[in-house]
Amino acid sequence: MRHLAVHVRDALAMFFARPIASVLTALALAAGLVLAALAMWLSGRVDATVSALEADLVLRASLDPALDEAQTKDVLTRVAAVPGVRSVEWVGPKAQRGELASVLGEELLEGLDDQVFPMGGLAKVTVERGPLASEAELDTLVAKVKSIAEVQGVLDVPFDVRHLRFVFAAGEAGRLVGILLAAMALLVGVLAIYLLVSAAVLARRDELDLYLALGATPRWLFARHVIYAALIGLMAAAAAIAVGLYVEGPLGRLATLLPGAGGAGPLGPPYIAWAVVGGVGLALLGGLRGLERRGLRPRGKPAEANAKGARDAR
Repeated sequence: MRHLAVHVRDALAMFFARPIASVLTALALAAGLVLAALAMWLSGRVDATVSALEADLVLRASLDPALDEAQTKDVLTRVAAVPGVRSVEWVGPKAQRGELASVLGEELLEGLDDQVFPMGGLAKVTVERGPLASEAELDTLVAKVKSIAEVQGVLDVPFDVRHLRFVFAAGEAGRLVGILLAAMALLVGVLAIYLLVSAAVLARRDELDLYLALGATPRWLFARHVIYAALIGLMAAAAAIAVGLYVEGPLGRLATLLPGAGGAGPLGPPYIAWAVVGGVGLALLGGLRGLERRGLRPRGKPAEANAKGARDAR
C-alpha cells in the first residue's frame, strides 16, 4: 500500500505538471466514449422502432358517396381481395359519428351537421405490414396501399410514409456519423495520452536514470506512469457519465415519440460499464504504447538495459 500511495502521488504530480493538456486529453477521450454510446443507443432505438412497425397497418379508405349498399359491399369485397389485406370493415356515417361521440361526448357533437361525415363512409382496412428493415420493404408496403387506392369506388387512402423514411435515413446517417465521430475522438484521446506519457518519461529522464542506477526495478518505475494514464482514463469516464446523466432525460422523452417499447435514454449499467472500462482501457493502451516507445518496460530487461533504452529513445 505504501508503494501504491507513492505511485499515486507521483502520478498526480505528473497530472498537475501538465493540467491543461491532461484535462483536454480526458475530455477528448470522454467525447469519444459519449459519441460511441450515443451511436449504439440510436442504433438500438432504430431497431426497436422497426420491430414495432412489424404490426399490422390500419388504413381508412374513403368510399365514393354515390355508391348504394350493394355497390359498397362489392367495393369492400374487391378491397379485401387485394394481396396483403388482412380484413376490411365498413364504417358508415352513423358509425363515424358514434366513434367520435365515444371520444368527445354527445354534448360536443350536439348541433353538428351530419353532412360533415363522408356519406359513402370509410373502409377500415387492415394490411399486413410485415418487417420494415429496409427501403425495399417499405416500398412493398407503399405498393400494397396503392393497390387499395386503385380499386374502383375508393376515393382516397391517406398514408404518409415520410416519417418512416425519416426513421431509416436518420438511423443510417446517425449510426454512420456517430461511429466516425466517435472513432476520431477516441483516436485523438488515445494519441494524446500516448504523447503525454511519452513526454512525462522524457521530462523525468534524469530522475529515471538515477532511480535505475540506485537499483530501482523497471516495474516500480513503470507503475506510476501506468497509474498516470489510468487517472486520465478515470477522468474521461467520469466526464462521459456526467454527460450521460445530463442527456438521459431529454433523449428519453424524444425516444417516446417513436414507436417501440419504452423511452429509455442512453444511460444505464451497460453505459456506465462502457465508460469506465472503455475509458481506462483506452487510456492504458495509449500509455503502455508510450512507455514502450520510450524504452520503459515492466520486465524482460535488466535495469541497465532499460536505462540504456530510455537514453537511446531520447
